[in-house]
Amino acid sequence: MKRILLWFLILTVVSSMSLMSIGCKEEAAEEAVEEISEETTEEVSAETESSGDVEEVVYKQSPVFDEQDLPPLEERLPEEPKIVNEMPESQLDYQIGNYGGVLRTVTATVGWDVNVWAMLKEPLLNTPGILGEEITGNVLKGYEISEDQKEFTFYMREGMKWSDGEPLTTEDVDFAINDVLFNTDITPVFPDWLKSGGNADGNPVVFEVIDDYTFKMTFDEPYGGLLIRMSIKSWIGHNDLIKPKHYLRQFHTEYTPLEELEPIIEENGLGSGDWVSLFTLKDVASGEETQESAVGFPTLSAWTMTEVDGNTTIYERNPYYFKVDEEGNQLPYIDEIKSELVQDNESITLKMLSGEVDYDGFQGSLMNVPLYQENTEGNDFKVIMADYHVSPADLYINLSYEDPVWQEVASDIRFRKAINYAINREEILDAVYYNFGSPSEILGNTYDTGKANELLDEMGMEEGADGYRLSPGGEKFTVPIEFCERASDMAPVAELIAAMLDEVGIRTTVKNISFSLWDERQLANDLIATVQWTEIIWYNLGEWAMNTFAREWYYWWLTGGSEGVEPPEEAKELFSLLDEVSVSNPEVGIQKFEEVKKNVGDNVWILQILGTVKQPIIANAKLGNVEPKDSAWAIAITFSGETFFFEE
Repeated sequence: MKRILLWFLILTVVSSMSLMSIGCKEEAAEEAVEEISEETTEEVSAETESSGDVEEVVYKQSPVFDEQDLPPLEERLPEEPKIVNEMPESQLDYQIGNYGGVLRTVTATVGWDVNVWAMLKEPLLNTPGILGEEITGNVLKGYEISEDQKEFTFYMREGMKWSDGEPLTTEDVDFAINDVLFNTDITPVFPDWLKSGGNADGNPVVFEVIDDYTFKMTFDEPYGGLLIRMSIKSWIGHNDLIKPKHYLRQFHTEYTPLEELEPIIEENGLGSGDWVSLFTLKDVASGEETQESAVGFPTLSAWTMTEVDGNTTIYERNPYYFKVDEEGNQLPYIDEIKSELVQDNESITLKMLSGEVDYDGFQGSLMNVPLYQENTEGNDFKVIMADYHVSPADLYINLSYEDPVWQEVASDIRFRKAINYAINREEILDAVYYNFGSPSEILGNTYDTGKANELLDEMGMEEGADGYRLSPGGEKFTVPIEFCERASDMAPVAELIAAMLDEVGIRTTVKNISFSLWDERQLANDLIATVQWTEIIWYNLGEWAMNTFAREWYYWWLTGGSEGVEPPEEAKELFSLLDEVSVSNPEVGIQKFEEVKKNVGDNVWILQILGTVKQPIIANAKLGNVEPKDSAWAIAITFSGETFFFEE
């Protein structure tokens, strides 16, 4: 089953920004983008000129390539490489690194190393600081937008190559769109993000190749929000729009006759004629970069998977990687990544404590911070505290679950407000997060059991013989929280919430279920209540949240009322606001998302527990370019893995 998570690389400024011009409906947005372009152009000029004379850039490579039979570095890099400068000064202070070393990571999931996945993720565009205020080039060099925000022209990097040395051109974009996405056998459902407004009922993009390095995408409705999707939102990667045609054409019947594919189909254990499954197997889609099928697959990432041997996966540096630092050193600095598969999360912790992990930006736990700190001395690792990019463990109540008793209670806003009053966020912050965080950004800190009981009494939820409240109709009522432990804080948060609801007479059960069962139950609208994180940055509150708090309502909205359950007006307003965010340019989208958060808070659609919390990062004591300044997003540090280096 393909997993799509998600994504983006952090921060860089490109020399191609002088090509970027953004026409926006809103005058303020237009001025802001022009200002950004002017500043970036000046910065690039400062990098390439000295005393009025243009200096020739001398590029340098890792010594591991010196003895290899490769073309000269100048021929392996694009004409205008991506120049990695630094993240915003408020976050990280980058240094020029040195080459060499093996970075050790660890995972407890077969085919999935979240740290490596994040370091390999190369978005089409980039948003420095990850919040969407500015969109710069990355895999794509630059872009232009028409004034009506319907037509997008994208510029590729001339001379850029895949990891196997083959040229990257608009043929690879054309192949991905026309031969894969518009092929209904391979892609039965065209992706929403390439429809007008990013909506399921929008018309698909009209794609046009201008030349070898320029292509155009046109929509029949304004879609300024496309840029944030291509840079960070929904974890869209370069392989969602660009695929190595020279490699994948050998598995596609448009280019290779079926009779020639039959031996390969049989060799892979597939049914006769099933070339579509063969193609899907050979194509490494977004989210599959750490699966064994990625061995030998052409990529644009900093490292390529070269070997899977038992529980160890090896990634070696990409000799054709398109990024350099400010002194012309081709990135990445680190030569190799070694990912080890272990039995469980406890084994991951033991590896961390013994200094056998060089970097982990996701799997550390705040509850283990004292333990980490006790073991740093003598084990050559350090603990870094950075900001977590989501609210970590929120309570979701499924308002569209098909049970009349549940509907009667959960659809009453007084019930949701009562739960909100019953949750002691300060206690959760102290007990689970060691006060490394803050109360809910959307709901604040509203702990008041008196008000909770008052609202429940007002609803007619009287206590039964066992002391637990009944529904207004007198039926037994339970809040069954089922969650999958995507992070170690979810179990204790769920247990604390249950205990707090118990204090106001709401019977609550807690059950930890598998990832696959959680996904299955969510898709079937069978999750009644759960604890999961919520993305609240990148002006994002996407399908994950909508499908969890009111799946059938959201489905009704997506299908124009032909399926699902019609939601109340307040929910329609929320969905409409989210649609507006999707079509707005980034600056307007960020402002519009404030209205989304207000709607969520006013109606208590999602019971956000905390706002931001800290995420502990475990790193080798000598690992450079991982130390935050005043603040930095933990995931942003991980996404800039190509700049990590071992200090001498």
